[in-house]
Amino acid sequence: MNESNTERMSTDELQTMLVTLFGELPEPQLSRDSTALLCIDVQYMDAHPDYGLGARAKALGLQDKLGYYWSRLDELVLPNMQRVLAAAREAGIEVIHVRVASQTADGRDSTLRYKSLGLKTPRDTKEAQILPEVAARLRTWVLEASEEDMGLILRALGVQVRA
Repeated sequence: MNESNTERMSTDELQTMLVTLFGELPEPQLSRDSTALLCIDVQYMDAHPDYGLGARAKALGLQDKLGYYWSRLDELVLPNMQRVLAAAREAGIEVIHVRVASQTADGRDSTLRYKSLGLKTPRDTKEAQILPEVAARLRTWVLEASEEDMGLILRALGVQVRA
């Protein structure tokens, strides 16, 4: 890192530098029929202080370290998600909730990260449930899929997938 230039860039300067480095991004062509709103991992496992990651932090005496995280979820993330969800539903855009949930009770089909942390999310547990503040409604998809499977499912629904 160049230590002789430690001044912070303005937003405009940063945008100009990024466009110079990477070029302009094309504007996506969005339509109701080929667009979906994905809500990912907003479940008790990682978005509630009394379950999953929050419970693990408490057991390790680290709950105070996550205060900022929980406050941002409660005060910023969840209220904004509620507004975006309402707008998407009003516009007739498909809403899809994606959650981490193992198909086995012992979690042997979980990701390596969850296994290494000792976190289990069998699909019928509280940890696997989506928070009620942003919960799925009738005619809303709830998927338990890998990243690869998710792409296949979205394409089958006619949703344009951009990585």
